[in-house]
Amino acid sequence: MKAEKTYWYQVKVDGTWQAAQPVKTGNPDDFTFMYVGDPQVGVSTGQTPAEGSAK
Repeated sequence: MKAEKTYWYQVKVDGTWQAAQPVKTGNPDDFTFMYVGDPQVGVSTGQTPAEGSAK
């Protein structure tokens, strides 16, 4: 794949070709990434673990 280029993809579902859809690649020199998590620390206090008894 090349940067900043449009590619067209088409899939077949249950024997029928679907309409082609465009996918444009981005610029690798202008890239950001964000990672978000929600570990729920402390939420399980007092609950019974699935594999054993309450602690």
